[in-house]
Amino acid sequence: MLTDRSRFGKQRIILTILTVTFALVSLSLNCLSSRPSVGINTPTDGQSIEVQTDSSNQGSFTVQGSSSRVSDNPELRVFVLALAKDSNSWTIQEPSAATNPNGSWSGRVRVGSYYDPRKVNYEMKIVAVAADPSNIEPMAKALHSVSDPKDLKPVAQSEVISVAINPTK
Repeated sequence: MLTDRSRFGKQRIILTILTVTFALVSLSLNCLSSRPSVGINTPTDGQSIEVQTDSSNQGSFTVQGSSSRVSDNPELRVFVLALAKDSNSWTIQEPSAATNPNGSWSGRVRVGSYYDPRKVNYEMKIVAVAADPSNIEPMAKALHSVSDPKDLKPVAQSEVISVAINPTK
């Protein structure tokens, strides 16, 4: 027969186990939610963008977004990558996006060239990644392009968005 003292001891052990389990689950959830993240706010998916081009058919437009746990890590940068519809490589837009302490960021996507006069409404895909610049392979740095955004070994990646580019003079 159990005494009141042994019942109290078992209840205490069960309560301690439940408390420790709850603390571990809470800590795990907090660690999972503290991973870096990055997203694109503008332009939006499917948006048509007017890009003023110069005499060499070059232009650019602004991409803005938000991030968390990126600006407080000196080893991470936000990179914007662009993929023209008829291309098989993502162009790394340089320089990396400017990231503010509140997590907002802004970068430029360059389009066109003298040798590549694009027509109206050509499609381009855009993605933002948070990555350590030292992880970028030397060849990708030299060519400013990768076959897949994951080649930058990002710790976070936004959704890929599609935009229609309308070059204007």
